[in-house]
Amino acid sequence: MKIAFVCSHFAPGTGVADYCRILAGECILQGHSCIFLGVQDPSISHVHFSEKAAEWNLPAVPIYSIPASYSWPRRVRVSRAILHKFEPDWVSLQFVCYGFNPKGVIFSALPALVGLLHGFRLQIFFHELWIGGSESSTLKERFIGRIQQEAILFLIKLLKPEIIQTSAFPFQAIMQNLGFSVSRLPIFSNIPCSSDSSDSKWLFSILNREGCAINEGNRDIFHLYGMFGNIPPAWQGASLLEEIFKDGKAKGFIPIFIHAGRLPNSGLVVWESLVSQFQGRISMIRLGELTVDRLSQFLFCLDVGVSPFPWVLHEKSGSLAAMRAHGLPVLVTGENLVVRGLKVKMESLETLGTQNESEPGLFQFHADLQVKRFPFRNTWEFVAKKFLDCLPEQRANQ
Repeated sequence: MKIAFVCSHFAPGTGVADYCRILAGECILQGHSCIFLGVQDPSISHVHFSEKAAEWNLPAVPIYSIPASYSWPRRVRVSRAILHKFEPDWVSLQFVCYGFNPKGVIFSALPALVGLLHGFRLQIFFHELWIGGSESSTLKERFIGRIQQEAILFLIKLLKPEIIQTSAFPFQAIMQNLGFSVSRLPIFSNIPCSSDSSDSKWLFSILNREGCAINEGNRDIFHLYGMFGNIPPAWQGASLLEEIFKDGKAKGFIPIFIHAGRLPNSGLVVWESLVSQFQGRISMIRLGELTVDRLSQFLFCLDVGVSPFPWVLHEKSGSLAAMRAHGLPVLVTGENLVVRGLKVKMESLETLGTQNESEPGLFQFHADLQVKRFPFRNTWEFVAKKFLDCLPEQRANQ
């Protein structure tokens, strides 16, 4: 099959771009042809063609990028010419509201997306739906969310996609409540396995410089907790760190809490506040940005992963998926959101405080802090196959 992945833009390092990169690469490995089409790239002034270099043991993928400075009618003309030349069997729209408008209000893009995609066999993957869906949402978030909801429903009504997919159970349930047939496609790890997964010397060296006397000989008396990526302003990290401190004191181990990756100002404020609160009780080390290979090694070095995602949305977190793929038990510590208007009973989410049997290695906030690693699991091939199985090569009436 030929599959065209369409998104706002495919800037490297963004969640949607990395997701598409891996999914398309795996589809190519399984015998299919793929291209990327970014219809709103703010970084270019002319139509740009490139070929994403082979990496992570995945093949190269052609990328067509259309400038955001072009008018929507012009972008539609150029995009359709590219698609008609490629002749895809399927177009996969990787949809995020904020990809098309920084405020998430996308009504101006809707007619263009309809004009661009009509006539093609279409699958839409919603990486997220609309904001304002939790009981704790502000009035402003609910107002914007209502606009986003109307836009998404309008898009579905006009495009009539053959397949609608999302990653998280609440998103699926909300869409099903509105009368749509929606299936779930898991988010996979966005961090490939390092070729030298046993390399821990560089991390120990950094920890030593920060005053942690860890080495190969005394490694067992330390428990390394780690997270990477952004920290939400509302994250209840103090409660978690208090629990980690008490658990270490009771069991006789030394806890170290490590963060890797970029932190915007809002996340940095949270981090620095926690460092101040727990000074002298828990060593808190920030590594900053790492290469993909180093990040994989970092995950292999940890004992426990920590995710600030809400439990009900843990399925949409690529960083959480990366931790689990690297064999880490993961504490899911985000605010326990209550989703408004969700009429489906979430039985899979009712094992609060215990290990979820259907999700081995996944624990909620107040779970016993067990330290038991699992083997590395490569989910890329599995998810790609699940994606491809949803795309029949011929229409039912052909």
